[in-house]
Amino acid sequence: MTHMTTTQTKALLMPIPDNCSDLYAAGWANADNHISIGGDLNAETPNGWDDERVNGFWDRLSAERKAVGEQKSEAVGA
Repeated sequence: MTHMTTTQTKALLMPIPDNCSDLYAAGWANADNHISIGGDLNAETPNGWDDERVNGFWDRLSAERKAVGEQKSEAVGA
């Protein structure tokens, strides 16, 4: 019997920062996916995550909130 595993890959909306841990990168990528499907920019992380993964998740959400804020400022100033 053959088992096949598939993974879904897609480009990140914002690249993972250089020189970060794998856990931080995983949190960042998870938040990036959350954002790409229209998730809340103030979302909480699931219970049980390591601090590094949580920090990556929150940093990515924070970067998106900042980017959205800058876009709104530019639109108002235009």
